[in-house]
Amino acid sequence: MSATKQVYRIALAGNPNCGKTTLFNYLTGEKRAVGNYSGVTVETVSGRVRANDADYELVDLPGVYSLTTFSKDEIEARDYLVEERPDLIVNVVDASNFERNLFLTLQLLELGLPTIIALNMCDLARNRGISIDISKLSDLLGVPVIETVGSTGQGVSSVLDQSRRVLTSLESTSSKSNALSHLQYSASIEQEIASVEAVLSRVASEEYVAHGGFSGLSECSAGVRWLLTGAIRSERVESFNWDGQDVYSALKSNARMQARRRWTAIKLLEDDPHVTPNWSDESLSNAVSSSTSRLVTGSAPMAALLAAERYKKVRDLSAATISNDVHRRRGLELSDSADRVLTHPFWGLLIFFAAMYLVFWLTFTVGAYPVSWLESLQDYAAELCNRLWADNPESLARSIIVDGIIGGVGAVLVFFPNIFILFAAITILEESGYMARGAFLTDRFMSRVGLTGKSFIPLLVGFGCSVPAIMSTRIIEDRKTRFQTIFIAPLMSCGARYPIYMLLIPAFFPQRWQAPVLWLIYVLGIVVAAVISTVLSKTMYRGEISPLLIELPPYHRPTLRTVGYRAFERGWQYLRKFATTILAISLLLWALSTFPRLPQDVVASYDAQQSALETEASELGVDLQEYMESTQESQEKATATEFASEEQSLEAMESGADETQLEEDAAVAERLSELSEEWTKLAVEHEDKALEHSIAGRIGHSFAPVIRLAGWDWRIGTGLIGALAAKEVFVAQMGIVYRVANADEESESLQEILSRDYSRLVCVSLLVFCLIGAPCMATLVTVAKELSWRWAFIQWFSLTALGFILSVAIYQFGLALHLGL
Repeated sequence: MSATKQVYRIALAGNPNCGKTTLFNYLTGEKRAVGNYSGVTVETVSGRVRANDADYELVDLPGVYSLTTFSKDEIEARDYLVEERPDLIVNVVDASNFERNLFLTLQLLELGLPTIIALNMCDLARNRGISIDISKLSDLLGVPVIETVGSTGQGVSSVLDQSRRVLTSLESTSSKSNALSHLQYSASIEQEIASVEAVLSRVASEEYVAHGGFSGLSECSAGVRWLLTGAIRSERVESFNWDGQDVYSALKSNARMQARRRWTAIKLLEDDPHVTPNWSDESLSNAVSSSTSRLVTGSAPMAALLAAERYKKVRDLSAATISNDVHRRRGLELSDSADRVLTHPFWGLLIFFAAMYLVFWLTFTVGAYPVSWLESLQDYAAELCNRLWADNPESLARSIIVDGIIGGVGAVLVFFPNIFILFAAITILEESGYMARGAFLTDRFMSRVGLTGKSFIPLLVGFGCSVPAIMSTRIIEDRKTRFQTIFIAPLMSCGARYPIYMLLIPAFFPQRWQAPVLWLIYVLGIVVAAVISTVLSKTMYRGEISPLLIELPPYHRPTLRTVGYRAFERGWQYLRKFATTILAISLLLWALSTFPRLPQDVVASYDAQQSALETEASELGVDLQEYMESTQESQEKATATEFASEEQSLEAMESGADETQLEEDAAVAERLSELSEEWTKLAVEHEDKALEHSIAGRIGHSFAPVIRLAGWDWRIGTGLIGALAAKEVFVAQMGIVYRVANADEESESLQEILSRDYSRLVCVSLLVFCLIGAPCMATLVTVAKELSWRWAFIQWFSLTALGFILSVAIYQFGLALHLGL
């Protein structure tokens, strides 16, 4: 390690649910997702921090239980540690599950990298009556051990302080490892490891010399190159004559060389598929076979024998360092009592679905208040813009701001309170430890459709967004189960679909039915996913289902800070879309819905007809525009005005007013109403003609003959085209199509228009298609990354076809039975 090193790389490694990401967030100031189940961290993420006059790059690795099994996240964590060789490992250990965590600790120490242990969740361990002798544990393992409580920050700052001391010490002692000499297994195991090491050293030396020393290193086998690279990097360049062949001999005592050689020997004995192919020497293979035959007496593989040796070491460490206070286990007993109900096959499922229903109910009821505030803000913004362009209402600048930005981006912005409440409620369930119980409860159901309860975690994430849901399938080791989970993940109602539900459901269903309908939409997605998974498991992927192995974490009390951060972080992902994706798509859709404009002679014809109506109204002594504005007020005001007019008429009759005059006034009022209706009809016809003449209108009309089978018209078709990029755009496009300036999912004007123009049956068919069909482009790209472009397109087209077929079936079946719903 060079004394002039500028940035130290520190890897945070540990089991799932050990609090690793919480420590990462605390140290770096990040706000990464933290969950009370495995699979939240699905890829390596780094963050920079400066402390103790040094710069650190902290790398948060995926949570893994072992470095010898090969789910995608475990491979990613292991590859980083083995190939990148960070300067230091911070092994985060859950103190409340000490023995289970220590298995990974031993594997990390086998790597021979400088290591410190952050014994996290110490408060929870004490509450459960667990006491750990920190000093003795440090002595036995030969590495520093620090007590931390990630949720409160207790002891977290000491992690970097201790890291700095270890790194400084290593620089001053020529890269001596701080772990190797302390990690020893039984005498027989150590003897065979040493035997393989000796042959390994000889083979590597001979190959190195045969290829001309350092200058021919690139021609050596992959195993030799890996063995030497780290050792060479750790030495100062001036220490050797790099063109000579004595480099290998000089590096034999190098700490990194020793660490890599020992680790390689262990992996060769385990017949590790990622290491063994890199060594093809026959004498080395014979040495490994001889050592294996001397150690293994039964049919169990050598890997199982070494795993048993590690577990024995874990038990010895636990017995030497842990003491339990039986009088302080009441909290654990209460947790067990709660689980007897919450994980019950019947009552547990009933409680789980009731909890999810409560989440949706809260989203509607509590979210209604902030949504109304945002509506008022949108109304004010649209009104202000209309006033600024009062003299030129046909201005393109006014149209792009009011129709494109306010009517497009604003259509989705009002959705933020609902998504915040939805994610806050889900975060409470996650942080409390209840979601892991949900995976356990659903395992029996999942197994019947070809999945396991481990698929529940990615599918649950899918209710927020399909992209991280698909990425989180990396926690699934079984290829069959992972493929099926990826295929059905888009069927979970992601947050992007939520604005569509919030627009359509209140428009066509009364208040008492809104929460149940939303709940049924979510359940329908789950049912369709189950059917597809069953078909896949019985056709493409047959075979036994891997059993579910999942940890049920202890119950936690969610903190307000954590819930707020998680909810806002997820909501912020949508807010960022408004300034980028949604804004760009809204402006594009506005342009497609505006250009090309109608020929001037057609526009002049409509203007002339409307001017004639305004002239006739002025002859009656009334300004038609002012009259129409007054009639567009709320229903309550209109009713009150009508009532007042009736009272005035009665008073006039009682006072002896001329009946002829009253009849004339009534005739004028009736004519003004007719003029208003004709003027509005011309305006709507004008806008319809303009939209039909535009690019979006022409595209919509080209699809109309097909989508009419599902009860949709060309307007809905244009909205669905925009939703291909992002589902939220459907709401924005419908606002643009109907030129509703304050169009949003709670906009009464747009909802009234939709309920007037379409039936409830059309609403149902549209909801089904938006649930099942046409996953967004981000989902398509993510599936291609995780599987292949071939499977990404197969998934997209098959789900789109299925969604449309079901929508057509629902609509045609409803028509046949004369169901208007």
